[in-house]
Amino acid sequence: MAQIGKSATRDACSVRPGAAPMTLFLESLAESSNVAASARSAGVAGNAMYGERLPNAGFTARRH
Repeated sequence: MAQIGKSATRDACSVRPGAAPMTLFLESLAESSNVAASARSAGVAGNAMYGERLPNAGFTARRH
């Protein structure tokens, strides 16, 4: 049975994206400046990408 609500969102956000989705996300973000659309195009949750900002210095450096 699929989870719904906050628990499902929390679980989806706890999965860290791999290198390929991260690259797709960053390329799309550079073109659009739209986090939600870029996350969708990379097949990851937008919240997961926001979650990468603080603990992942490499992500933050590539994002700017």
